[in-house]
Amino acid sequence: MSFDITEDCDFVVLVAKDETQFPLPSLALRQASPVFSDMMQMPRVIDDDQNMAPELVKLEEDASTLSFIVKFVTGCSIACSGADPTLQFHNVVVAADKYGMDGLQNFLRVYCRAHWNILASDPIALFAAVRKADWREYFWRATRETLKIDLCLPQHAVAMEELLTSDLKLELSIIRGIRKDVFLDILNSNVVHLSFPADSRPTCTCGCPIVFRTLNLVSEALARLLKDLDARPLGDFVWSQDYQLQDSFLAQCDACETNYIDLSTFAVKVCEPSYAERLADLYPLRSLEHYDKKIYGGF
Repeated sequence: MSFDITEDCDFVVLVAKDETQFPLPSLALRQASPVFSDMMQMPRVIDDDQNMAPELVKLEEDASTLSFIVKFVTGCSIACSGADPTLQFHNVVVAADKYGMDGLQNFLRVYCRAHWNILASDPIALFAAVRKADWREYFWRATRETLKIDLCLPQHAVAMEELLTSDLKLELSIIRGIRKDVFLDILNSNVVHLSFPADSRPTCTCGCPIVFRTLNLVSEALARLLKDLDARPLGDFVWSQDYQLQDSFLAQCDACETNYIDLSTFAVKVCEPSYAERLADLYPLRSLEHYDKKIYGGF
């Protein structure tokens, strides 16, 4: 719906917390939100010339949030752009719930799917928005985005404190723990070909002894892999050819010509149902997400 600005049009002015003003037809706002409709039942101010002054409605939202809302209720196009589109999206989701704007909430649900790749640039804000809106079909997909990042980095730690409840932070911690347990089980399942007999030097699982220099190289590679999986437990980097072709991961046993750390087997095993479905009980609607079934083990 669009509105023409005419002399007879009854306007209201939304004022952001930084004092930025957004004039718009009051009819549009009343139709979009029962909360705003109730606000505008109050008596209006009449100036000295007997003209009805535009009503000023001061709000807690920032200018970016109100700009999005005003564009929606006046029928203007909305681009997913700006300095921080995901944080803007999150704040609009919160405002839509606060002001009972059902039409905007429905629009945001479609907007989220259409612009997912852009919004996923800030996984924490996206995750917080999806959970706030209770869009259950997006729960797993949003959680999956958080597994791509290191939550200990300062920018992500700050975002978690500002946007997530204690329950959501605990949920992310549990999910990451389960995912890392999966990786450890896989690494202990014929992926790391090292043996440490009590009465002799370390060997390949085929029994061939490993020289100290090679053992040191493989140990450093394994430590790096575990550190990377701990920081980003989606593990998507393991499928990168550049990652797999690092010299430390290419070290082979001279006798059986097997890589001491077999990342190819690791990638295949993550796709096995016994590993890939560990989180199915926590996210029963994950089966609706077919976009990633062929990569990252259903992740």
